[in-house]
Amino acid sequence: MQSYFLEREVRRVDPTHSDVRIENRFYKVDLKWRGLKVFVQYDSFRSDDNPHDEVSLFNEQDIFIGIAPRYHRERNAHGAATPVSQALPDRSPVIDAYLAEHQKLKRSEYTDIVNRISVRYQLRPLTKDQTRRYIDFQMSEHGGDVKSFDDGTKDLIHEFTGGNPRSINNAAVACLMGATSKRQLRIDEEMFRSVSSELVLH
Repeated sequence: MQSYFLEREVRRVDPTHSDVRIENRFYKVDLKWRGLKVFVQYDSFRSDDNPHDEVSLFNEQDIFIGIAPRYHRERNAHGAATPVSQALPDRSPVIDAYLAEHQKLKRSEYTDIVNRISVRYQLRPLTKDQTRRYIDFQMSEHGGDVKSFDDGTKDLIHEFTGGNPRSINNAAVACLMGATSKRQLRIDEEMFRSVSSELVLH
């Protein structure tokens, strides 16, 4: 599901500056990856007005290796970096907790299992516009009519779910089932309100 909204590109870490370049912006990478090939993953819906503050990095074995923060590379600089923000938001405590447990397991008897596990990405809640496009995409991919959901209904689903993709799926499926039982071709706001009282979101 998350892959619908994430872009992944191959980059070689600059051996001098230890960074990668995405859409004319530079992201600082740990020095130990200089000159090596990495996969850079980021939200494809970000715009020039709302650029990425950071991107996720994966090695050639598709294992998560860290977060690269955006920074300003000075012209003619040799490794010097001026961070975009000295106070970027902290990484999610969920990811920190996962990485801590991952390190413990790496030192345990479960090494073979751990080597098959990698951190992918923590998908942020979708915006209202992304929710609309997500529902349209899912309907189109599964042979449905993208016009089945009124725009007002999509907005209600976004408000009800907080933009969580799994919850959006559950709400949309409930609407489709309700419409089927009532032999309706359109899913309007009234239909959503009639099924939302029975929804339990996780």
